Amino acid sequence: MMAAGRVLVIDDEAFIRELVGDFLSFGEIACNKVATLPDALELMKDNSFNLVLLDRNLETIRGEQIIPRLRRIHPGIPVVIMTGDHQFSENSLKHIAANGVLHKPFKLDEFMQIIGKFLESE
Repeated sequence: MMAAGRVLVIDDEAFIRELVGDFLSFGEIACNKVATLPDALELMKDNSFNLVLLDRNLETIRGEQIIPRLRRIHPGIPVVIMTGDHQFSENSLKHIAANGVLHKPFKLDEFMQIIGKFLESE
């Protein structure tokens, strides 16, 4: 079981937002799900999150452009990039200041293992 944590999910695909929400609820982890950067920034102003799961390709902006904006509000917040690009690797993370990568489609066990790295176990 994971400790109480709150995750912000930013993905423009409703199916992915729902899938990730279901996976997190399976681990009893609270989450907010948004489709756009403005919605994410608004939520972050008024809420505390332990982790951001960020789609690498939102409709109008790339994940690497979003991370600095998120960290202006919450410095140091861990960000895990979700991507279908299997060329995007752990090495790619250094260039965009992300903390982890989840390749789509992801399986529940792989997903929970990566989330577990950022949310303390009880």
